[in-house]
Amino acid sequence: MTQTISTIKDRIKAYKQHIDERASTLMGYPESMHFDYSPLSDFMNYNIDNLGDPYSDLLYGVNSCEFEREVISYFSNMYDLKSDDAWGYVTSSGTEGNLYGLFLGRELHQEAVLYYSADAHYSIAKAGRLLRMPMHVVPSLANGEIDYEALRDAIDANPGKPALVVATLGTTFTGAIDNVDKIASIFEENSRTDFYIHCDAALSGMMLPFMKEMGAPQISFDKPIGSVSVSGHKFIGAPYPCGIVVARKEHVERIQTAIEYIGALDSTIGGSRNGQAPLYLWYAIESRGRDKGFEQEVATSLKMADYLCERLESINYPHDRNQFSNTVTFDEPAESVVRKWQLARVRGRAHIITVPHANKQKIDAFISDLETSTKK
Repeated sequence: MTQTISTIKDRIKAYKQHIDERASTLMGYPESMHFDYSPLSDFMNYNIDNLGDPYSDLLYGVNSCEFEREVISYFSNMYDLKSDDAWGYVTSSGTEGNLYGLFLGRELHQEAVLYYSADAHYSIAKAGRLLRMPMHVVPSLANGEIDYEALRDAIDANPGKPALVVATLGTTFTGAIDNVDKIASIFEENSRTDFYIHCDAALSGMMLPFMKEMGAPQISFDKPIGSVSVSGHKFIGAPYPCGIVVARKEHVERIQTAIEYIGALDSTIGGSRNGQAPLYLWYAIESRGRDKGFEQEVATSLKMADYLCERLESINYPHDRNQFSNTVTFDEPAESVVRKWQLARVRGRAHIITVPHANKQKIDAFISDLETSTKK
């Protein structure tokens, strides 16, 4: 039976209150709530659909491809990918970007073995299964970084097989950063060219470029990488999941297909894509990212990670943190604390990720709850 208008409004009001409450204590996952897209609200009245290749002249005119191209240009420039060799699109998530990057690598080396660390995001194994690739999980070092010697041994154990390696730039749980130079050196030492490196930079892809002066490793296509996937709804923040994938055009051209129905090429996975997302990401870049805006937000996030560590030390609660990371890990607290603050947990450990909405007030409230729970 159709609900009355008043019932519908009551349901929406109750849900709004619920979301307000839960958003105020979101600390264990990297989705930032630090944004204001209200100037774009009118565009929600349109079905903005980006069909196929964002560089094509679409028959479907209600699209945001011009903004999508500018978003890709921003990330390409940030990652040292020259415009004549750059291609990309705005994805539904970092997971789609990972699937796309692995798809490009598999098409380049169709007999390749997929290598990724035990701390890589679960989407990597999922993509490997979808692409029906042979896979090898490489052990991680204590901090969550890939074990380079174990990777070398695994590759050597598959002589004559091309390699598709995923470098995780900011692991899901500990924020560890795989060293692309060390991975590339495994192949360069033996003058091998039958490899492809995809970078999963879901969160750190928006942070590392602004920590260059701190000596942080940089994402650069001057290195032998083929593609990079970044999440748009994490550090930048968005009202829905989205992401960005950037790749070398030469790899993308292998999968291009001309689609008469839309009057364009299609080099994407989804085909029809959320046309709102490029507009929102473009707005974030233009309103916050220029004139050192993102650089300041990154600096603040790192300061809040410092502050969280200081507060944990003040109550003698052991913790760990990787260099160049805003992820702080610690022993899993009481269930009430885990639930209230929505803490991700793995094997008896939990973490907080200080994305831009994490401020001192929230950290202090969390520490208060943590301290209270340990005294019970």
